[in-house]
Amino acid sequence: MHAGGTAIANGNNAQPVLRSAWQGVWARNSYLDFTSTWHRWNFDAAGTFASRNELRMSIQVDRALETFTGTVEVLSLDQAGNVTATRPGTLRGRRLALRAPGR
Repeated sequence: MHAGGTAIANGNNAQPVLRSAWQGVWARNSYLDFTSTWHRWNFDAAGTFASRNELRMSIQVDRALETFTGTVEVLSLDQAGNVTATRPGTLRGRRLALRAPGR
């Protein structure tokens, strides 16, 4: 996530050529509480827009700023923007460790 409320990620493990990178926005609700929304566009084999995925997340960071938990709602939308499927989920993660090279 970037300062200013934007984010981008590449999590295209199935067929990356048929999906865009995830693009998102986030906002701080309070000191350790955030809301974030992400979008990814999906294409058919000819490169034509086919559908879109949307993630809606509520994220809580621990006081040490090392771990986070939260909830996520995953929406699948057709070409017209109609929701075709919704899946709830949970989030849990840890800050990446910064490590210097060995000497």
